[in-house]
Amino acid sequence: PCSAGTYNPNTGSISSSDCMVADAGYYVATTAQSSQIACAIGTYQALTGQSSCEDADPGNYVGKTGQFNQLECLAGTYQPNVGQSSCIAASIGFYVILDGAVEQTACPLKTSTKEIGSKFASDCVIDSDDDGTIDIDDAFPLDPSEDKDTDGDGRGDNMQATVEAKQMRMIIIAVVILLAIASVAGVLVMRSGKEETESDWHQDDSLFD
Repeated sequence: PCSAGTYNPNTGSISSSDCMVADAGYYVATTAQSSQIACAIGTYQALTGQSSCEDADPGNYVGKTGQFNQLECLAGTYQPNVGQSSCIAASIGFYVILDGAVEQTACPLKTSTKEIGSKFASDCVIDSDDDGTIDIDDAFPLDPSEDKDTDGDGRGDNMQATVEAKQMRMIIIAVVILLAIASVAGVLVMRSGKEETESDWHQDDSLFD
């Protein structure tokens, strides 16, 4: 039979010379196989005639099957793990200068980046409250709990959401109380009407007596 790393798609062969060597980017794991298998995403094989594939190294990735090489993560991205199919963009507040990076670098204190995937230390600009939103984009540059004022009323979105949620709870409670009062009032009215009706019956009976 064909050895591991080789295969024969034909029938009726009588010689090992009919076995074909697995291509780069492919492998044959066991003997007597009729086909080769493409290396999976996140793995590659640079050599021919192999019985397995190699995991992509940290700082690299393999985004397609059947690849014979790994690709470096570009500046602005990184990858700390092996066998990955893509790289990770530098987070807000971080940057990655070099290709093939395995980690991102944090901006200095009180600075941050405007967007993900930053490549240079110069992308770090002033963030006075250190909340991850740079001052130029921060509606409240000195308040780490707020960075947006969508309706421009001078009150941060986070605080406004809290206040609106509290108001909604109060409205719900008020509605429940009103419904309860209305229900009790309805019962009292029905009971009063029933008593009046019974009183009228008694008066009618006394007239006949």
